[in-house]
Amino acid sequence: VGGVYMDFLSEQGNVVVSKNLLKKQWKDDLITFFAVVLNDRGDTERVRKLLYEKIGKRYSCFILTAREWREEIEAMLRKASSVMNGLSVVIVLIAVFGIMNSMIATVIDRIKEIAVLRAIGALNRQVVGSLVMEAGFIAFVGCVLGFGLGLLLSSLDIYIVIKKAWGWRFPFYINYFSLSALFVLVIVVSCIAGWYPSRRASKIELEKALEYE
Repeated sequence: VGGVYMDFLSEQGNVVVSKNLLKKQWKDDLITFFAVVLNDRGDTERVRKLLYEKIGKRYSCFILTAREWREEIEAMLRKASSVMNGLSVVIVLIAVFGIMNSMIATVIDRIKEIAVLRAIGALNRQVVGSLVMEAGFIAFVGCVLGFGLGLLLSSLDIYIVIKKAWGWRFPFYINYFSLSALFVLVIVVSCIAGWYPSRRASKIELEKALEYE
């Protein structure tokens, strides 16, 4: 074995041998894929046209340059990434509405406690700040648990599910910048979502709130 490399052209993996060995041992001289390396890159278009005229029409071959092949793969990856980005936006919106509903329910359930704090001297900004911090803490705990569970499920998917189903083994890569940016975004947006019910809580009428059951 001369070496092992990662090849995404085949779901089952490939064994690369010389054509002479393939013909000698297996009596097979068919070719499904081959690469042409040019000394002069300026002749790329001329060589491609020549290859298409010689074998392209006869065997219905697809002849792509390395740049076109790379651009096609990158376009597929961008398409898949755009879907994941859309899902991330949906997840953030769900988190925002969830925290907003949770904070509204919290304010309703603790009207009397909030009124007592106001009555003993708590300022409006202190009430708002405490509830906004609570919303941020909920988002922080949710991010830690969600990211941890997401990394665990992703690693299981890559190393077990995909490998067993298709034979591919992708490298596990964590984009720490995107992860950190999403972490901060969720906490900031959650604090903003908790600001509206907090403002409502700070403006309640003390007499009615203290009588609230």
